[in-house]
Amino acid sequence: VFILVGRLVALDAATGKLLWERKEIPGFSSSPVTWHHGGKTYVIAGESRERCAVDAATGEIVWRVPSSGSSTPAIGGDLMAVANNQGLAAFRLSPQGAEKIAGTPKGGSKGGSPLVAGDRVYSGTFEAACLDAKSGSLLWSAHRGLDGYSSAILACGKLWCLGKGALIAVDPETGKELATTRVDFLKCGSPAFANGKLFLRTRKAVVCYDIAGDS
Repeated sequence: VFILVGRLVALDAATGKLLWERKEIPGFSSSPVTWHHGGKTYVIAGESRERCAVDAATGEIVWRVPSSGSSTPAIGGDLMAVANNQGLAAFRLSPQGAEKIAGTPKGGSKGGSPLVAGDRVYSGTFEAACLDAKSGSLLWSAHRGLDGYSSAILACGKLWCLGKGALIAVDPETGKELATTRVDFLKCGSPAFANGKLFLRTRKAVVCYDIAGDS
């Protein structure tokens, strides 16, 4: 189990025993993520100035890359996406380091996390955006005024975002708004998806939307 509680810590899942810790990797708001490459597992974490890749078995820091912000990185294969107050960025990962391959000032974040789907990187915080990591091009941006702390999800062929007092369905190919429904969502909350249904925490309850029929 890997947690970021002022420092990066690894615990034995069965006993809770401390396996290792890295005090030089700080953070409170984001979560560590795992990256698998060449038969090894790495933990990527950090907030203030950089992200670090750590050997999950030993706790050894393998590499560091400048990248600030309190959002949790998104990993897809060897692609990592990070959103912060400077925008949205994509990195190509290897055991030797992380190379920034694309970036845009669009799709920034105060804490909401981006998404990786193939070679595309999506953000649904502040404003929705889609970055092509392969070409480095910004494919579209739209819907300014989204919640800066909530994360979007991809489900049933749509990008689901929170903002302006509503749940918004966005076409991931074009950024066009497809549907919207008013909802008193909880700040810092994000939608979740399972079995064709979208779940969302509001100020008073948890609501469930059947979105499978819209795909």
